[in-house]
Amino acid sequence: MMRLFPIQLIFLCVIGLLSSCEPKVNRRYYPTGQLQYVDSLDRSGHVRSITLFRRDGTLESTSPLKNDSVHGIVKWYDEKGQLESTEVWDNGKKNGLVNEFYPNGVRKCLKVMRGNITVDTSNFYYPTGQFVRFPESSASCE
Repeated sequence: MMRLFPIQLIFLCVIGLLSSCEPKVNRRYYPTGQLQYVDSLDRSGHVRSITLFRRDGTLESTSPLKNDSVHGIVKWYDEKGQLESTEVWDNGKKNGLVNEFYPNGVRKCLKVMRGNITVDTSNFYYPTGQFVRFPESSASCE
């Protein structure tokens, strides 16, 4: 039987503590074997974030969570992997700025949400990034 010295015991205990601090990760796959989502859990087992993927493997969204509710900046991506929009969430509700982007990465519109309700959509932009003072009636920031 191997005898451990005190410094070796301390080292093993520190390694054990550090490994328990690492976030746990769960992965779920589509029936085709393609990754569907990844979630990371904190030490108490609560989900900290969820990353969703489309069936073709492209990134769809990233969502931070707090106390099992969406909380923080959610990012949505188009089929080509370009950032499509960002949304500020607070305890499961859209509360704050929502930005939408053109495929070239330029901001399309900016709106303000309170409790999942749009309270202001006055900021629209051309694909060049120039502010639209009076948007056409067809302009929307969905």
